[in-house]
Amino acid sequence: DDEEADMVEVVSAATRHEEKMRATHEKHADRVRTLVRRMMFWGSRVVRLLWLISVLWSIHKAMSGNGFKNRNAVIPVAPSGPPVAGMEVNWTSWPSPYFRPHALVCPKDKVFLADEFRVWQLDRKKEEVTPYDCDVNGTIADLASQCDDVSCWPMVLLTGVPPMVFDCKHKRAYTLLQSSTSASRFSTRGHDALYVARGERVLKYGWSDTRHGWAPQWDVVTIAGTGLDAMDVVKNRLLLFRSQDSRTPGAGSSVELVNLTSGQFCGVWELPPALVGAGCAEEGGAAVLVLTRAPFEGAEGNGIKLMKATLQADGRAGCPESDSEAAAAAKSTETDSNPLYDLPAEAPAQTTRKPPTNPIDSSSGNLPTAGHAEDAPRQLLWR
Repeated sequence: DDEEADMVEVVSAATRHEEKMRATHEKHADRVRTLVRRMMFWGSRVVRLLWLISVLWSIHKAMSGNGFKNRNAVIPVAPSGPPVAGMEVNWTSWPSPYFRPHALVCPKDKVFLADEFRVWQLDRKKEEVTPYDCDVNGTIADLASQCDDVSCWPMVLLTGVPPMVFDCKHKRAYTLLQSSTSASRFSTRGHDALYVARGERVLKYGWSDTRHGWAPQWDVVTIAGTGLDAMDVVKNRLLLFRSQDSRTPGAGSSVELVNLTSGQFCGVWELPPALVGAGCAEEGGAAVLVLTRAPFEGAEGNGIKLMKATLQADGRAGCPESDSEAAAAAKSTETDSNPLYDLPAEAPAQTTRKPPTNPIDSSSGNLPTAGHAEDAPRQLLWR
């Protein structure tokens, strides 16, 4: 009996211990399940919160204009700012991580670049930049180009006073006459016109055979307060590139067009931030190439990328395609009559006279007076 009682007591103790252990395990499992449920609950809440914050941040960036937006953005540019140029990266292999180009020109199908000391050429097929044979003896301020029926070649603006323009093909340097200050940027238009940025002005220069240099003709644009980082001329349009423009959201980069025929400003486009200070027009002004320093994916070494910006409305935005179109547009806006210059198609018979070969009297150098006083204004207008 004692043995049976001991056995029963042992079994009871084992059963109680087992039940106690089972209860402990169940409590522990309940705590684990509760912890997992709480983690899933709060984890899902955190993920949803982060997603909501990212959406709100994206909307804010798109609406405020901080940073760069492309033309495919869901939310368009705010009406107060200029249109945004559509951008794409032109992947380029630079000759060195220390390469620092600051000037760019793209005549026809060629692209020339320049740092402070040398001129370079971009091979678009190989996407490589190689040195161009241009024996520059000076510091390079800017780069332009000239073309003939066969090829195009770079023209170099050298720093110093007076400024000099070096022709890489003919290996000759020409002076910008009547210049007491250095020039920062320039561009060519044909073979007989230069547009040069000096201080807060852009001046037009013409070739002078007698003085064997480039002589100033007149001011074209005043750029006070906004600065100018690059410029180019295509057809009858002057392109002005700025790395900081108060008219863009966040005072970012821009390109502005000026109608050289009328002198009127045609439009402004927002460019990506961190413009290096080099830009040029291609495709007849419908697109521009720019050098930017920004954290784009794949930027290496100097962090500079060559980018192509497509301008809305093909970059015309009020600028006629050619001088002939501009002249036709100007003619169409004129009034039918002008009392100052319009003369009757047929004058009265008693006053009609054939204009002389020279309204100025050849013997005295004065206008004829005796009996012809009423004809003097008409002769002046005819001359």
